[in-house]
Amino acid sequence: MEIFLAVAEAGSFAGAATRLSLPRSSVTRAIKKLEAHLGVELIRRSTRRFDLTEEGALYLGRARRIVAEMAELEGMIGNPSAAQGTVRVNTTALIAERLLVPLLPRFHEDHPGISLHLSAGDELVDVIGSGFDCVIRTGSPSDSPGITARKLGELSWGIYAAPRYLEAFGEPGTSNELPQHAFVGYHGGGRDFQRMPYADREVSLSAVPWLTLGDTGSYIEAGI
Repeated sequence: MEIFLAVAEAGSFAGAATRLSLPRSSVTRAIKKLEAHLGVELIRRSTRRFDLTEEGALYLGRARRIVAEMAELEGMIGNPSAAQGTVRVNTTALIAERLLVPLLPRFHEDHPGISLHLSAGDELVDVIGSGFDCVIRTGSPSDSPGITARKLGELSWGIYAAPRYLEAFGEPGTSNELPQHAFVGYHGGGRDFQRMPYADREVSLSAVPWLTLGDTGSYIEAGI
């Protein structure tokens, strides 16, 4: 296609060969191969005349647009700051507030052509069905077809108490004393966190929480 463009713009096989730094015979063979592939004559040539056929003129217009779009695409891939379009992102409210939003000004500086649609919530979403391009979540990735997962970092869960609570009710000496204390439970993203690391092992929280919350931001605030 690019050789045909060079021939049409140069007005001769010799001119195209010079522009592309190719032997004239290579240019001629490439055009003949293209015409054989398309099943039509693109260039009407003789010793004195060089004209595009009707099919050649049509092919030239489309070829110019395709080559220009390919050059633009390759430039965008080689230069991420030139990327354009809308990206739909979904994550939890806490990750959005504390990790993503503070980074958005820098992201906009690096990618001014990108428009972000950011939605936040702890409930699991249908990534493909909801039209999201990217989902940032905690936990193990699913094996859903059409989804590629990449680990971004690590977050740890544990058992924590507010200083005021410990002053009023004391600190549990062992994990066996945990059920005697009031605690706030979390249920979000399709998971119940009833097992938590405590000291050097994992314990099961068998007691019923006096309050259960479904988003991490409120969960942390309630515990504080």
